[in-house]
Amino acid sequence: MAFNEPTKHGHIATDSGYTYGGFSQRISVHQNFVIKIPDRFPLESAAACLTTGTSIYAPLKKFGALTKPKRVAVLGMGNMGMIGIRIAAVMGHEVAAMSVHENKESLAFELGADKFLSWAKAEDMKVAYRNFDIILNTLSGPHEVGTFLPMLDHNGTIVQLGLMINPHNVSTPVTAMYNDPNNSLILSADPVSRSCASLPGSCWVREWKHQGHQGDHGVLCQQEPEAHPGMIQLVLE
Repeated sequence: MAFNEPTKHGHIATDSGYTYGGFSQRISVHQNFVIKIPDRFPLESAAACLTTGTSIYAPLKKFGALTKPKRVAVLGMGNMGMIGIRIAAVMGHEVAAMSVHENKESLAFELGADKFLSWAKAEDMKVAYRNFDIILNTLSGPHEVGTFLPMLDHNGTIVQLGLMINPHNVSTPVTAMYNDPNNSLILSADPVSRSCASLPGSCWVREWKHQGHQGDHGVLCQQEPEAHPGMIQLVLE
């Protein structure tokens, strides 16, 4: 059903020989894969919430963010990072936005972050040391994961959400020095769709027009949970 897939099954036919996915005017799917969009939810916003939004929401739910307040760090302030900041803030967590682009600081606070930190600044990394329960890593460019492990408190979790094209760098010495079997690197596998459509009130996504960041998106959420995460967990031991 995705865009540009070869047509298959007798009931799927297009004038091109490939499927149109989300660009289709109409589509037939099994009822198990149909998600009701609440009336108050703008349809033009639903797509972003059911992709990026659920990718963020699923690990937050999986690692206890629905049951008690968490200290959440969001690495990177691209589209996914900004939605992550907003969702975590609306859920009532203490949120730190992290980016090396200092011109995004005001936007981080506008999205609901409690603090703005840069991993390029030694003083900021001192503030971050053992200070987070969950790290949402939205970085997709080459980076050393070990840089961020010391930011985790005991029993903390770092979730890899940014799609890495090349193999991920995980420094063995850093991992060995920070040897807490309860800390884990979580690779998001199956984003949860059905759940985030009714996130604590649903996610209202709109385009953020911010100096030099046209095309960035943010989300405004309210409240009402339920998710069905599909995660692969790699425990660092």
